[in-house]
Amino acid sequence: MRERGLGRPRLQHLLAVFALGLAGCPAFLQDNFEIVDASDDNVPPADAGSHLDATSPADAMSASDAAVPTDSTSPSDVSDDGPNGDTEAPEAGCAQGQIECADACVDPSSAANCGACDNTCGGDAALCAESEDGSFGCAATCPTNVPLSCGTTCVDPTSDPNNCGGCDAPCATSIANSQPTCTNSTCGFACDTNYSLCAGACVDYQTDSNNCGGCGSTYACANGSPCVTGVCQESTEDAGTDAETGEVDSGSVPCPAGGCPRSTVSGYTSCPFGACNGSPTCTAGGVCVCTADSQCLSGKCVEVHGQNDQGCGSSGCTGTGARDGFDCELASPGIPVPTGTTYSCPANAGYQNSQLTCQASHTNCYCTSDSECPSGHCVPNAANNDNCSGCTGTGTPDYRGCEATTTIPSCPIYIGCPNNTTCSYPTCYCTSDVACASGHCIPSGNNGNCSGCTGTGTSDGHGCQPPPSSIACTTSGGTACTTTLTPTPVLNSASTACLCVADSDCSSGKCVNSNSQCSPSSGCTGTGTADSEDCETATSTPNAWSCSAGNCDTVSSPSGTCTASGVPCWCTSNSQCGSGALCSSWNGCASGACTGTGDGNAFHCVY
Repeated sequence: MRERGLGRPRLQHLLAVFALGLAGCPAFLQDNFEIVDASDDNVPPADAGSHLDATSPADAMSASDAAVPTDSTSPSDVSDDGPNGDTEAPEAGCAQGQIECADACVDPSSAANCGACDNTCGGDAALCAESEDGSFGCAATCPTNVPLSCGTTCVDPTSDPNNCGGCDAPCATSIANSQPTCTNSTCGFACDTNYSLCAGACVDYQTDSNNCGGCGSTYACANGSPCVTGVCQESTEDAGTDAETGEVDSGSVPCPAGGCPRSTVSGYTSCPFGACNGSPTCTAGGVCVCTADSQCLSGKCVEVHGQNDQGCGSSGCTGTGARDGFDCELASPGIPVPTGTTYSCPANAGYQNSQLTCQASHTNCYCTSDSECPSGHCVPNAANNDNCSGCTGTGTPDYRGCEATTTIPSCPIYIGCPNNTTCSYPTCYCTSDVACASGHCIPSGNNGNCSGCTGTGTSDGHGCQPPPSSIACTTSGGTACTTTLTPTPVLNSASTACLCVADSDCSSGKCVNSNSQCSPSSGCTGTGTADSEDCETATSTPNAWSCSAGNCDTVSSPSGTCTASGVPCWCTSNSQCGSGALCSSWNGCASGACTGTGDGNAFHCVY
């Protein structure tokens, strides 16, 4: 065993002094530093850095890198194996932001590999969410930094290039050496690391012969000579070969900055009726809904944020209240809400047994005052609570319209927990209902069986009873379907909805026989998914995929196209491989476009 830089007595001395230093530090420093085991090979020996002075907190902070920013919550997570542990960077074949699991590149934001290989989310914590420090973990509800649930992943639609402005709305760019971006829910692009924007393209001033050391023709190398570290060279001979053997070293060809590309969605199916939000041709996918009153048999289309608010414009939709799956208002002369139907919310569904209110669309229950929220703030929202008067919440509302509570963190050594929580190393646990998004903290040994806590069941990992994804309105059945439609819709078995009995009853033009209430012979020809009135619904789905550079390695000819997302992309011309490298010839290359030979890197480039 090789000699360690710090012995255990010295480590104990270091920890004690560091604790004294942290006691006087601002909270933000305490939240971002933790003790690292000094036995780790990555920590320099004490005599290699500043001398540790027990009387100086500032020196304690700097000595021998005793404290470093980390995503870990426990010193035991730091391996003596150094950089070869689980925190090792992904191999070169994986795109930026992906990790390699069992020889495949996977997304660490997926519920199947949440933050680490085979870390599967499920049960009370079925969502994978990114924390503010960039790490991923399983959660019961989406936190405020990634408030939108898209399948089993939490995203920020204002900045996520794969869900820009809404779920399944990926950004794309045709600019080589760039990555798509999402800013304020609008797609754009940014040049890769080491590349600069020049005349609408992303170029590397260190290697680009046309822009060697700067942008424009004045920086072009004569006769196409190569550019090395921003300086034009005189010869291109022997580039990428071994001086003694002449063998090609194809494995040393680097991937483009950000990783070798993989295919992404580039097209969607059109809606058979209605439109996607703001786009009849569905450039971003989504549900197919009305975008004007004239598309609804009731004569009123209900504007719903994220579904048709862009398509409706300023005055195209005047509907309110209950709506069908096409976002048309449920009212005569279309399919109505059953006469006499009442809607309510479960008793005591609000914070501290307060009463929530059923929203105008009669779907879910939301707060209408600050007192109904654990955070003490209800967010005014037109769709949830008619912009409730006196509500003071801001930001993205949670499942019942409240401003979200602060996410309970972990507690690294010597660093405390927020108010209304306590540290049971290495985890902070709630000590009051107010600390939990659900408004219910579970009494346990971790929080001293907190007095006044009302939670039950399985903990979310921090002592809180997990919150539901929503609280549905309860419905009391009506007595009849009063409308001028012919044929007249019929009540369902629970008397809570009026069902279509012919295609002509539906604004989408298709009635589905989901409850044996009609048949094709009676004019009921819809298929597939249906709404609560049994009218057919539709969703725009991906139908085209492409590479930001090159083509999918599965194509059999230069004109071939990608057929799925996540497929490795290979170069299709020498120019895509950078200075001194060639694209190794394969089926996707046009004649003469790729002149390299042999096995290339993950982008199929060779020297």
